Amino acid sequence: MKNVKKLALFLVVLVFAFSVVACGDKPADSDTTTPSPTTGGQSSATPTDTEPARDLEGRRIVIADWWSTETYRDPTTTYLEDYWNYQDEMMEKYNYTIVREAVSDWGNMGQDAMLSITNGSPVGDIIVLDSSSVASLLDKGLFADVSVLTEFDFTDDKWNKAVLEVMTVGNAIYGFAGSTEPRTGVFFNMDMFETLGVDPQLPFDLQASGEWNWANFEDLCSKLLAGGDTNSDGVVEVYPIASFSTDFFPACLVANNTDVIVNNDGVLATNYNDPAVLEALNWGYSLYEAGYVMPQPADSEWDWFKAAFQEQKTCMRVCEEYEAGTIVGYDFKSGFVCFPYGPSSDGELISIVRENILIIPSCYDNNTIADIAFAYDIFTDDVPGYEDDDASWKGSYEAMFKDQRSVNETLDLMINDLEQIMRPTILLPDYNNEWIWDIDAGVASPAEQLEAFGTQWDTMVEEFNNKTR
Repeated sequence: MKNVKKLALFLVVLVFAFSVVACGDKPADSDTTTPSPTTGGQSSATPTDTEPARDLEGRRIVIADWWSTETYRDPTTTYLEDYWNYQDEMMEKYNYTIVREAVSDWGNMGQDAMLSITNGSPVGDIIVLDSSSVASLLDKGLFADVSVLTEFDFTDDKWNKAVLEVMTVGNAIYGFAGSTEPRTGVFFNMDMFETLGVDPQLPFDLQASGEWNWANFEDLCSKLLAGGDTNSDGVVEVYPIASFSTDFFPACLVANNTDVIVNNDGVLATNYNDPAVLEALNWGYSLYEAGYVMPQPADSEWDWFKAAFQEQKTCMRVCEEYEAGTIVGYDFKSGFVCFPYGPSSDGELISIVRENILIIPSCYDNNTIADIAFAYDIFTDDVPGYEDDDASWKGSYEAMFKDQRSVNETLDLMINDLEQIMRPTILLPDYNNEWIWDIDAGVASPAEQLEAFGTQWDTMVEEFNNKTR
């Protein structure tokens, strides 16, 4: 089955644990999370004719996030109306309630989750975390190991495989996501393409033909730069591209099928000596050297590239898909394609994933964890009759894009067809992407930065692996 229906709801989930902390309304009965014979062990939400219906005894299960409003259940599409009718039927059948609540804001969600679990009163039964918050909480053992739950069948393709791969540590799984949200790609100004004499369908066409690679991306940049002196005064008024460096350079790495740190079957390893890493970073900086990347204006704010794209001083911007909600309001028609693939990717585009992570607090007892998982498994199921219906996910995106090839081709590729890669660096509390800033500024070369930070990454990875063995 396709797991694209839940994108309309924007729901995701993840989990990690090193220890057990007391919390919830029942005492913990062991340091494992194996469901009891009476409340756990079912792999399907629907029992057979000979099995009694599972009874969750009126439990109220909260999915805690930072965006849900009181209107989250409003049936804005036929699918959502049918989805909530189905959920209500399941809640009545199994005697529980599942709700979504905004319990914090984005900036404080990680801290609030940490304090609440530590104090024994989790803000939610399933807590949604931005990936940047995962490392500090998993380091403290606040997420349950969900690999032992029979309520979750992780072979089902509704689960985000990239998230499961990253959140697998040793033999445990500490995080999951019941959806795949498209993320990093290239927005492009179709009107400006036409003004500069470039076919506005070209990125789509190259993507559709399998030729959306670095060489053709460079060729596109060259054509755009050739027309960038719009008034023939010898000064470039419109540049091919400008992006946040910590969006752009990591995309170069992943699109070249590599990264500075990798997850090998639950064990982290440094990978900065991989020639593909230097190849990716060097290629990214070569676009600066060729004059394709707009220089940062003097005295500008860190996010100057947003205004540059909005004011049509640049033709393209690398960022995540959710920016479409803002870009759709700009005074030009825009398109969205995947990030072009590099020479080490075997000629294949890669879907660059950065999911929110949903976790179950590790402090709950076995039966509680099993019941929470049982309810959430139903929450992420296909509605009967919509198992392979793309309309159930496309409806939430169509209004966000002025050109529907962005939805019907790019987003469909990212969600349903491409290999999905999520960076395992989210597991390391002390890792950040600031090492990229000096490359962006031209202060240090990619090779110099890899040498300068490699030893630090070695230490981080060794400490992580030692702690999780």
